[in-house]
Amino acid sequence: MIKVVDKKIESKEQASEATRILTDAFYMDAVFRGMLMYEKYPKRFEQNLYDFMHICVDYYVKAGKVLLAYNEGKMVGVCLFTPPGGRLMTTAAVLKKGMLIQFAKLFIRMPFSIAKMIFSVSDALEANHYKPKHSYIFEIGSLLPGAGTALVEEVLRQYPDAPLYLENSNENNQRFYNKFQLVEFGYIYCKGIKFIKMLRKG
Repeated sequence: MIKVVDKKIESKEQASEATRILTDAFYMDAVFRGMLMYEKYPKRFEQNLYDFMHICVDYYVKAGKVLLAYNEGKMVGVCLFTPPGGRLMTTAAVLKKGMLIQFAKLFIRMPFSIAKMIFSVSDALEANHYKPKHSYIFEIGSLLPGAGTALVEEVLRQYPDAPLYLENSNENNQRFYNKFQLVEFGYIYCKGIKFIKMLRKG
């Protein structure tokens, strides 16, 4: 049975476990392969993806919410999301949360071209983000059938009256999101990368 836990990540080990789940879940994702330039830097891709996911987890621990799905005591899913009125993860938001050193270490380890691509994608998502007050799923990754469903259901349970917005990076996930009444309403394009904007009205 899958159980969703809503509490702060309190240890480096737990943060690393959540980061590993997101890394594994998005390893074959075309958007992340494009953003982190898999074709040009294939040997560094997994480490770059892990490093990026780690800073995302750290940011949402500080500024948003991290939901963890467990099955028989083992973590099997992670959802990073922003409650209504929260702030989107942007370069400026990360720095305001006192994460300058973590941010600098991330980009020191990456080629400048990848860092530049991440900034470009971040700017595109911010410029095209849904404006009205809403809940926002930044990333959701699962390694066990049913974990993703449990995580989305928990977001909806916590904020049932708020619109729910996300940018889908994988067209194969459309049917999954549709079952929660999330519908496609536009696209975001950035340097050959495509995001599908999806919204469930409150």
